[in-house]
Amino acid sequence: MKDMKALKKKGVSPVIATLLLILIAVAAAVLLYTWVSSLSANVAGSKVTGKTLTVIQATWALGNSVKDGYLSAENFTSNRPVLVISFKAPPAAVGGQGAGMNLITLDNVDVIYAGRVICHYSAFALSAWDVQHTGATTGFSVPKVSGLDFGGYVGNTIGTLDGNDTYAPGGIVVNNRTKADNPADFNKLGYAFYNNSTKSNLAFDRNVPFATVVAQVWNVQYVSNQKVETYFNSTNANIRFDRWTGDYLAYNTAKTNAIPTFDLAKVGQDDWSLVVWCPQVNPNVMNSVQVRIQFQDGSTWETMIPLTVQ
Repeated sequence: MKDMKALKKKGVSPVIATLLLILIAVAAAVLLYTWVSSLSANVAGSKVTGKTLTVIQATWALGNSVKDGYLSAENFTSNRPVLVISFKAPPAAVGGQGAGMNLITLDNVDVIYAGRVICHYSAFALSAWDVQHTGATTGFSVPKVSGLDFGGYVGNTIGTLDGNDTYAPGGIVVNNRTKADNPADFNKLGYAFYNNSTKSNLAFDRNVPFATVVAQVWNVQYVSNQKVETYFNSTNANIRFDRWTGDYLAYNTAKTNAIPTFDLAKVGQDDWSLVVWCPQVNPNVMNSVQVRIQFQDGSTWETMIPLTVQ
């Protein structure tokens, strides 16, 4: 009888030990899940803290700057791909002020190839769609500032195949102007108009990379099996650049006009586009690149841009 009691007493210890091991394993799994979840909040994808970004189109185009107010098809034979990602209006308000502004705040942008960052942008160039930037952007040496301006290229006649239409993926026009006076002019008959008395090409002439945001959405229309026309359709997006860095993307020759850069780019209210020029991107040898956006709240979003013509 005494042996049976001893046996029963010995049988309790393994059960408790097993239960303790199970509880420890469950607790460890919960801790691991919590840690991984905190990391995955910043992993590439559309699910990010406080907002979800929906891509309308992620593409690239051969870019060139305005010269004498006119561009011909030959201007787009140079290897200068400009990356364009058009987004649906963000549903969450992050970093904005004022009812209905619905702004999110971009802090950094990276262009990545083969796991390596080939272009990093910690500041954003002013675009012509800015509505209320902060910071004293003008001074004695630079009395006037202008914003980067973008447009498509439609050859000689909109919607009609002609010799000056470009091959896919098309062309993007880059210029600077002092105000967004009529964005529709930039898609008109292959010409690029601008409202800037200096008539200087500040960005591409200095070979300076940039990233910026615009109240436009990219559109491509095929006029034949290979030839395309490209458009930037204007939207009602609210664009605001905050915290002037004290620097400029580029000056004109006389240093009377310049494109300032800002620490933050805020956008919301309607569809918009991120425009990036990274000279290291080469469609001749690269199949694709990644673009990663880091927001002011620390979350990130990432997408792939194919560089092969579909």
